[in-house]
Amino acid sequence: MPRMFGWCHYWWLWFWSLDQVGVSKIQVLATAALTATSIIIALFVARATWLNYFGWKPNIAVIKRSVHKFDAGRPAYGFVIIVFEVWNRRKYNILIRLAAAQVRWSDVIGISPDGLKRIQADKELKEEHEKWNFFREQALCEADVLVGPGKYRRFATAILLEKDEDTSPPAPEVEVRALFYDYRKDKDYVIVSNSLRQDERIRKQRKKWGWPADNDDLMEAEGSG
Repeated sequence: MPRMFGWCHYWWLWFWSLDQVGVSKIQVLATAALTATSIIIALFVARATWLNYFGWKPNIAVIKRSVHKFDAGRPAYGFVIIVFEVWNRRKYNILIRLAAAQVRWSDVIGISPDGLKRIQADKELKEEHEKWNFFREQALCEADVLVGPGKYRRFATAILLEKDEDTSPPAPEVEVRALFYDYRKDKDYVIVSNSLRQDERIRKQRKKWGWPADNDDLMEAEGSG
């Protein structure tokens, strides 16, 4: 630290002695400012060119999460349907090796067969055919799916829950992950998304626009009007 202050002191003395050698301080400052500006612009252009050529990091997002009840035979159980997408924002193909969904719930049991049947019957999710397994409170899918540049892959699963028969809780917190292989870098990467963080961003945007915080508040506002 003292050495740094010593260098600053020497540079300060040099700057103030420029007039004695016939060099204008303003000219030196202008030259330094133009040089710094040129370097910043060059770095910005290089960064933009890199992103335009190779693309951005792939993204993952929760599209849907909803709690459903079983039929009358098992009223104490329910399942949550989770739908999420992995977007390839690279300019080249990536390989999605694994996809996982985890529910923040105290009584998570496993994969719901009834939920998977409902997913397979859904027209929007008819392409969903991967085999899901339950491991350490997570639904895991060994996808091994190749996703082209600018394309996405949708995943859907249903996790079996145990809940109170007399209550209908809201959609729980869900965390989704994907492990993908980058061919250019020859490395595996993990991307993560959390439903609560997504909801918080949506609430902030609603507040910014002057909307109610969520759909329930919106219905109450419409009813009171």
